[in-house]
Amino acid sequence: FFRALSMQTQERKDEETFCVTWRELVSNEEADAFKLGQQLNALGDLVQQKLSKNSTPRVNSRRLDRRNVPPDWYGLKLSDDKPISMHTVNKIMKEYSADRFLHYKYAERIVLEATKVFKKDKSINVIKMVNKGKVTIVGDLLGQFHDLKKILRLREPSLTDTLIFNGNMVNRGNQGVQVLLTIYALKIAFPNNVFVHRGSHEQLVMNKCYGFLQQVVSIYDMNFFQLVQKSFDWLSHGSVINKKALVVPSGIPRITDVTINDLTSLNLRGKPLVYPTVTRHEIIASDLLWSEFGDSKLISYGSKRTPLPSAAPKSPLNVPKSMATALANSTKLEQRNTTTTSATLKFRFDMEDAAQFMKTNDLKVLVISHSVNDHGFRKLSEERSPYVYSVFSASCLLDTIWNKGAVITFEQNESGAVEWGSPKVRTWPDNINKSQYLTKCQTATISLVKEVLYKHRAKFYTELERKYRYSSIIRSDLIKLLYHVIQNQQINWNNIIDHLNIDTDNKGNYKFREYLDRFQIGSKK
Repeated sequence: FFRALSMQTQERKDEETFCVTWRELVSNEEADAFKLGQQLNALGDLVQQKLSKNSTPRVNSRRLDRRNVPPDWYGLKLSDDKPISMHTVNKIMKEYSADRFLHYKYAERIVLEATKVFKKDKSINVIKMVNKGKVTIVGDLLGQFHDLKKILRLREPSLTDTLIFNGNMVNRGNQGVQVLLTIYALKIAFPNNVFVHRGSHEQLVMNKCYGFLQQVVSIYDMNFFQLVQKSFDWLSHGSVINKKALVVPSGIPRITDVTINDLTSLNLRGKPLVYPTVTRHEIIASDLLWSEFGDSKLISYGSKRTPLPSAAPKSPLNVPKSMATALANSTKLEQRNTTTTSATLKFRFDMEDAAQFMKTNDLKVLVISHSVNDHGFRKLSEERSPYVYSVFSASCLLDTIWNKGAVITFEQNESGAVEWGSPKVRTWPDNINKSQYLTKCQTATISLVKEVLYKHRAKFYTELERKYRYSSIIRSDLIKLLYHVIQNQQINWNNIIDHLNIDTDNKGNYKFREYLDRFQIGSKK
């Protein structure tokens, strides 16, 4: 018994060490990529404005050529007279399973029709379950089409059964186009029973950084990509089920007095969310996309932003003033919070914050996604109400982490009651055990940690020269140094450094400077 208890304790320790570290570093990487993308966009827009003054509009002949389906088209043909139904969705999935793509004309039709349907939805959809009805919530898919096929085999939408896709449909995985068009076709077939939320990956900057842009252009063209981006602007921010359960992609807003009515009346639909966020509606919408559940907070609940600079800084070196102003405006994103961490987009809330928000809005359940879970589903709250659930549907994420995918379902019984404290959870695949997950997670985490150490190598050298005279460093000082440079309190460096294979001297001190010297560009040996 005690041996088994010790093994369970070690497994929990390993999960906290590796899996939490992996989630934190990936999350910070996304925030860094977003900020860099914002800066590049600002400069790119400025260059485009200067180039377009003396240029004439160009017609995309590639798009015109693809508007007509040739008679010998080998793939699926959709009739213009017939509406898209579940039967059509099954045909589309069959095409994708055979590694074939939809013709440009059909793909464009699906995006345009879905956008029209999205415009009829609200910022927060109000879902009322019918008698014996079901509501199934799908977490992040991240371009993994095989998981979407699995989900639709488990839970298919109908007039009584509702399906909610809780954001982050694309990026990272290499089948984002297939996932997106299948979900959009489902929305067209069941406009009142399929709801699609906008996650942090349904944004232009993230699509440029994490592969979706390249996927779309390789199959269709840039015009089609822009069409998809416009459809993202009309996606909902969340849904409320029976006035008791709130489903949002990432978490709650940092502003304490926000109500469900405030969320429903967000006036940002139909236009991209511009950063840095300034207005109340922009701040709320940003937090719905980027906030995270965690123990240590980046910003306190209800905190206000620091005032933004009233003027752009002086032009550095010989950079034109207009370009410096554009860059300064884009980098205001870094000044919008009171934290110095790289993940300045994020507000981290805990169970106390969630309970306060749910009490204000008379909610019993909060369902979020955006975070990888080893079993796909995680209950973040205690056994009693209010309940906070996290669901993640992309299994074995990119073959890097051997996690399970999951969906959760709330079901109404004959009396009209819903068991909010015990949703039905379906997970897959079944052949993954805890040790396999932890082994794969450890390998992926250590690799990612080494990449982060290499990225911050210059800062480490500076701190070592400033504070430590000798090449070796004691364990406690090394842990302080890692926390100081990486600036993420969620990472348990005390356990991580044991797996980095850092050499020690005869006194047991770590030769961290020599460890950094061994890094080579492109390899982390």
